[in-house]
Amino acid sequence: MKAFDRGIAKIEKIVCIISLTLMIAITFVNVASRFIFHLSFSFAEEITTGLFVLTSLMGSAIGVRKHMHLGLNVVTDALPAPVQHVLTLLANIIGFVFCVYMAYLGFGMTWQEYITGQITAAMQAPEWIFGIMLPIGFIFIAIRFGMEVIWNLKHEEVGEYE
Repeated sequence: MKAFDRGIAKIEKIVCIISLTLMIAITFVNVASRFIFHLSFSFAEEITTGLFVLTSLMGSAIGVRKHMHLGLNVVTDALPAPVQHVLTLLANIIGFVFCVYMAYLGFGMTWQEYITGQITAAMQAPEWIFGIMLPIGFIFIAIRFGMEVIWNLKHEEVGEYE
């Protein structure tokens, strides 16, 4: 499980680094082009929006793994350890189910975009290329919640996020 954890962590980091770098580069070039040449790239917004969705969801997966997601620590810290354990398990199960459902809905949306041949406004590219980022991101978050459930059931302390 640790090798799988490290592999997923690498993918998450690489995707975040590449997508953030591309977003910054595309936005910088677009702003510079508008300032210098008074021309704007119409595709810049479409690409950066799609990359932003992917980066946000991958960052959420990283947050789940690092236990950095929102929680009510004021309430749970006052409870006995066994109750905290059960609530943590329940929260991770709910997170897993929610993310699996969102991935399912995302795949349905993407499939509809593919079947109907929807295209983007500026680039005239297939919309499903951008739509697929939603279910992919939710799959990564679901994997992380699933891993947390397993570790929680095993009463296993996970190591540092690599």
